Amino acid sequence: MIKSIWVDAWSEFASDLTDINQPHINLGRMTFFIGRNNSGKSRLLRGLFASTPESMAWIHTHDKLDEWMEDLRVLATQIPDNGMYGALRGQVIRHFMHEKRLLRIGDRESLRLMEDDISSLIAGGNLPVSQVSIPQLRLTVQDRIKTQGREFFQKQISRSSLSPRIYIPILRGLRPLTIKHADSQKNKFDHHYLERTKEDYFSGEPDAIKKNIITGEMLYSLLVQNLLGEPRERERIREYEAFLSTNFFAGKTISLIPKHNDDVINVFIEGETQRPIYDLGDGLQQIIIITAAAFLAVAPSLVLIEEPENSLHPGMLRQLIKFLIERTEHQYIITTHSNHILEFAEECDDCVTYKLKKEVIDTNEKFHITQANSNRHLLIELGVKASSLYLANCTIWVEGITDRLYIQAFLKRYISSLDIESDQYQTYSKYIENYHYSFVEYQGANLTHWTFSEMNAKAIQELRALSVTVNAFLIADGDIKNKGNRVEKLAAELNDRFYLLECKEIENLIPFGVVKAVAIEMFGRKRKKFGTQLNQLESLNDCSFSNSEDGLGFHLDQALGLQGQGKDCDSIFASDSGTLKEKTAFCEKAVAYMRDNPWKITPELGRLCERILHLRRIAYKP
Repeated sequence: MIKSIWVDAWSEFASDLTDINQPHINLGRMTFFIGRNNSGKSRLLRGLFASTPESMAWIHTHDKLDEWMEDLRVLATQIPDNGMYGALRGQVIRHFMHEKRLLRIGDRESLRLMEDDISSLIAGGNLPVSQVSIPQLRLTVQDRIKTQGREFFQKQISRSSLSPRIYIPILRGLRPLTIKHADSQKNKFDHHYLERTKEDYFSGEPDAIKKNIITGEMLYSLLVQNLLGEPRERERIREYEAFLSTNFFAGKTISLIPKHNDDVINVFIEGETQRPIYDLGDGLQQIIIITAAAFLAVAPSLVLIEEPENSLHPGMLRQLIKFLIERTEHQYIITTHSNHILEFAEECDDCVTYKLKKEVIDTNEKFHITQANSNRHLLIELGVKASSLYLANCTIWVEGITDRLYIQAFLKRYISSLDIESDQYQTYSKYIENYHYSFVEYQGANLTHWTFSEMNAKAIQELRALSVTVNAFLIADGDIKNKGNRVEKLAAELNDRFYLLECKEIENLIPFGVVKAVAIEMFGRKRKKFGTQLNQLESLNDCSFSNSEDGLGFHLDQALGLQGQGKDCDSIFASDSGTLKEKTAFCEKAVAYMRDNPWKITPELGRLCERILHLRRIAYKP
């Protein structure tokens, strides 16, 4: 199996690879290319398929590269840079030792010369290892070069060691496009999909490349050829039908029949009537085209498939991918837009996913390739939103129920205050709670139990928020600034999805008119006890609490001539910490007042609402 591969034709895709000067990718048993339309996935796949052996270099998983890297280090210390041993210069060896550059394509001729020089040194007994200080190491290096050296270099230089390549394009099908007339047989096996693919993408390529393009049109004639051929050929078709039966048809007998005097394959499924393939659906055609190419290819190959999910039910697609990796010996590179394939990739130990992206700068195209296993943002590239699964597209994390009720009221008033003709209003007014967004209450200190990092939780006791929710936007009270490194941790994990209030808590952001109206309504029950007067609340103003590190209860009591916080202090509105004593009751009255009376969004509330709605806009955007 190929472990890593370099291709000259991929130079335009080099920008985000480990070694910009020599693009390469590491392959798994199954490698996926994902990205938006026109991101370069298919071009990259075709470039790999059509590249000549002379433009490629690769590393197989069985190559003993680590051992040879150590041997080359020893040789590099013994061989000078001046070419004492022909082309076997220390500088060249160190060049090959450089990480990820062992088989730079531009240096292949130097590699050939190195092979010749090492062979000459072995034959003449003049290995430059005499100065190695440890005798056993010297013997190990010398023995390894003698027994493995030529074999190693030959493997890397030999073009025949690369697996055969098979390409299954997006243009494929089992039904011929030409209509067969009763009085003519000449168009029976015209292969329009194949010829179109050759003409568009591989017109200048040799026939040896073109013959490995599989579009499905050859299957009819292939079945005829094998079923009318030698016993082993007929048995091969029977084995393939048995595999189809076991893996895709719940054990029911299935037969593929190239019906006489017809131009399409007929399919017989146990318990059903024999039908032409087009009566059984396009998905079945895709299954047969792909599995036939994989099963009937005798030699282990590198199979390149364009979007196998076309016309397939997600459950059948998972079965197909599982069949390819478990029932065949090939290695696969697949372009896809399917999140169901990515789900399989997460479960597979030998699958690799790359994300492709195209950037246009002054009409010049620049492509980026990044390895992206276990990256939640891949779903965005595939256009997958949580709402398509009847889940909210984003979540707003707040400390408790009163925070949620206030923010719901703030958002409603903010949206209604926008110009009805504006793009913002047209977008925001369509949002639906529990569809486009949903609230999560984390209840104060419980926030320390959660991590919002994309990476695995560092401690086993931490809960991964992104495993149970997506696009989390967290609003935290300003009073957490003095609680260890909590602010720094949240800011690092959430970036612009973290909003820290400048004031103590959400109640400080309630507009002044609302606060005063609710306080007056709640004031009557306790005023006689402390001798305070209603008009004393007139000294309250919004500037005193909207940016304060003290709670709203503290400011209300101060306006009434009370100390406002502390265990031994008289208070009407404030708890010991200065926050509102009756938070829920105050919230219910405030929300009711905001629903039934006019009031204006403050600058502080405007900033908070816009940040929340910006996240929802991203999550809602198609």
